[in-house]
Amino acid sequence: MRSPSPALLCPSQPHRPRSFAAREACRHAARLCALAVTLFLAAVCAVSSRAQQQNTEPPLLIKTEKAIEQRVPLPLYVSSQSKAAISPLRLRWDYASASSSMGDDVLVFRFPDTQEGAQLNVLKSQLWISALSSAIVWQEPWRASRWTVREIPEVDGPGVGVALSVGMIATASDVVFPKDTVIIGSLNPDTSLGPVNGMASRLDAAAAAGMKRVVIPNLQRFEKNAAGETVSIENYAKTLGLEIIFASDLLEATEKTLRCKLPAPPSTTSGNGYRGALWDYLNNQCSKEMNKLQTVAGTWQRNLDRLDKTGGPELKTLWRELFDNYDEGMDAYQAGLLYVSWGKLQMANAKWKAVQAWRNANLDFKTVDARATQLIARVRELMYKPPVDNNELHSGVCFAETHDWGYAINARLEGSQIFAQQAFHPRSTATEAQKELAITRMFTAVEETEYLVQSFEAYKELYPLVHKDDVAVYNRATVWLQQLIPTQIGASELFAQGLKHNANQLGNMILLDPRLSTYARVMEEIQKEWESRVSNALSMQSNTKIDHNVGWQPSGAYARPRSTNMNTAQGQLVAAAVKLSDTSRCLKWVNDYCEVSVLDHKYLKMGGYFDSARQEWVIPQQATLQAMTQYADVAARRGIAMAELIGLNTNILELVYERASYLRSSRRMDDKLEALRQFWRCALLGNMCWQLGYVPKASAMPAGPPPPSRIPPIDAPLPETTQAGTQQTQPGAGQLTSAQKPLPSFKSQVQDGILLAPAQPIPRTPVEDDIEPVVEEKSNAAVESAPMETVVPVLMESE
Repeated sequence: MRSPSPALLCPSQPHRPRSFAAREACRHAARLCALAVTLFLAAVCAVSSRAQQQNTEPPLLIKTEKAIEQRVPLPLYVSSQSKAAISPLRLRWDYASASSSMGDDVLVFRFPDTQEGAQLNVLKSQLWISALSSAIVWQEPWRASRWTVREIPEVDGPGVGVALSVGMIATASDVVFPKDTVIIGSLNPDTSLGPVNGMASRLDAAAAAGMKRVVIPNLQRFEKNAAGETVSIENYAKTLGLEIIFASDLLEATEKTLRCKLPAPPSTTSGNGYRGALWDYLNNQCSKEMNKLQTVAGTWQRNLDRLDKTGGPELKTLWRELFDNYDEGMDAYQAGLLYVSWGKLQMANAKWKAVQAWRNANLDFKTVDARATQLIARVRELMYKPPVDNNELHSGVCFAETHDWGYAINARLEGSQIFAQQAFHPRSTATEAQKELAITRMFTAVEETEYLVQSFEAYKELYPLVHKDDVAVYNRATVWLQQLIPTQIGASELFAQGLKHNANQLGNMILLDPRLSTYARVMEEIQKEWESRVSNALSMQSNTKIDHNVGWQPSGAYARPRSTNMNTAQGQLVAAAVKLSDTSRCLKWVNDYCEVSVLDHKYLKMGGYFDSARQEWVIPQQATLQAMTQYADVAARRGIAMAELIGLNTNILELVYERASYLRSSRRMDDKLEALRQFWRCALLGNMCWQLGYVPKASAMPAGPPPPSRIPPIDAPLPETTQAGTQQTQPGAGQLTSAQKPLPSFKSQVQDGILLAPAQPIPRTPVEDDIEPVVEEKSNAAVESAPMETVVPVLMESE
């Protein structure tokens, strides 16, 4: 047995020092252990943080199939009385499955406790605008949707649009609308939030109603008080104990209010995306216009001070506009903006024709007025005669663009005629100088229009260049049109009320705006067309034995339309508009709605005025206009992306986007406002096409309890499980939700008081072999045998 080591027996004896390599190995091992511990702790923290983030991440809003009802606070403001109030609106959402009697593609608003009247018309307008906007940001078309609206307050303005949109999304997704939150703001056509009147008064009402949070437009951080002082809205709200939340658009307002997420908007690579045959065609049109101008451009006297002064300042203005259009058209052509170049060069040729006509001008008022009347009738006739109208989206978009181009020509001519007729009226107090200005403007507009009217033939060639395959809309355009018309009328009534309230400030500026006078005439025709539809429906129901539960039923407060002094030309225009397909008329509605929206901002929200010295419009709030245009640009590209989702050839939308992008950089306020309108048109046209042509895809759902088999009757009290905020149920394994089932083949039938127009069968989307969706088709032989013209399909009901 070996003896123990002396070092163990004698602790006081020091250890023999280790070698250098041994010491380094120990240090390296210690560092590795420390690194391993650090990595382990970091991994644990990352997993914990990820789990915590998953638990705190806002949930995604998903549409429910349950019947949900809740109240949504609305911020009301009466401009005439300068009073505000917070009043709840009761919304009920019912989802109709494909086998229900309501049909699978119907969006209905019902007002069982309210009679027809001006206030209800205003609310209808706000509801439908809110429905369009909420469907856009949610990327969920309102298919198979029935809304019941009760406890309706007196809505006197557009400041409730955002609250209605968020309330609809919250109710349809089974999310409780916060009781201590109110949303104040109007909706622009691109779903951005617009300013409202009386913000301070609305905040006072919110504080008095016990609200804690207020969502307002990002563009309305400041407001002028009665003394003309600029006041911070956020600071004023703090004095009331309110938390202000700013939002730029409806998507942001929804997520901040409900603390939930919406789907990310689609993106697109838009901007001068047309090529091939369309590019060659536009290049050819530009070449034709340039060839006409280049032969005479060398003879132009560019020094305006040396021009013949016999024509007065109006001739000098005409020359200046000729030079500007020619130079801008040539620059746009070199930059590859062919659609912009074509429009500018056309206008330059029209200006040159007017300049030449000045040499032998006949400025007799009656002669020029008669020429203007004939031309206006000709332009209107061409505006409502598309070369192709197949009741599908490609032909509809082409018609909308052609109609918008003709509208601008007609507005200039008709506006100049109205101005001249006012000046030469027997009871007019216009001076001789004002009369001379009026007649020269009308003469110039007549000469320009005689040249521009020839371009309608060129626009007819666009359709075969962009048409690929028909994109059907089924019966949706027929159903939607009956709501869009009164919505447009309601929006116009709101605008007219604003003009009346600010009549003293506007003065004679209204007479100097040709687009306003033309829009007033268009709305008069739309109103008469609507009255004619209602009158015909009542007459046919009284002369034929039709079930009174079918079709449009007026309330007890309804009165037959009075006979109107509709002249022959107006009657022909109304008849021509009715002959258009429902798809084309829905897309024309986009043009009209964007027009009134720009006019509303121009006159009422941005404080615009006409500078008679410079003969142009001035917008004091240029920064606001620039911010709105910037957001509208983004929304326009999203609209193009939405149209691409349904297989639409977006070349026409690309043309609209190109023109808007060019105009936004102009120094003229009229061009900047037109850029905003064109961006809005592009956004809303794309989204309208998506909603009309959307076809859902069928897919299997994960296992879970089946959905409710019966939706409670509309007048029955809701059970506790259907109040907003309850847990949603999921379909069982291998089942399809109603929103994912293929659409049925619609026939001419009346379902739940609504006439569904005949449409071609919707192609079914292939699904897995083990899933066999069954769609029941209900028919009504009595209705199928009756002609469609016997009933006007109107969806808004008043019981």
